[in-house]
Amino acid sequence: MSLVSADNVNLYYEVVGEKVHIDAVDAGAVSATVNTTQQVVGSIGTALLNALATTR
Repeated sequence: MSLVSADNVNLYYEVVGEKVHIDAVDAGAVSATVNTTQQVVGSIGTALLNALATTR
């Protein structure tokens, strides 16, 4: 899971236990990218589970 934290002006994105420094001007784009990626991976996972369930 990912977590956004801010201390003063520094923004960090934590993904798989690693903190990555994000500039404040890029925070919106990074957030949108992470959210979109989570949605796509979730959709693919659901499609795979559905395909496995219907082929048996």
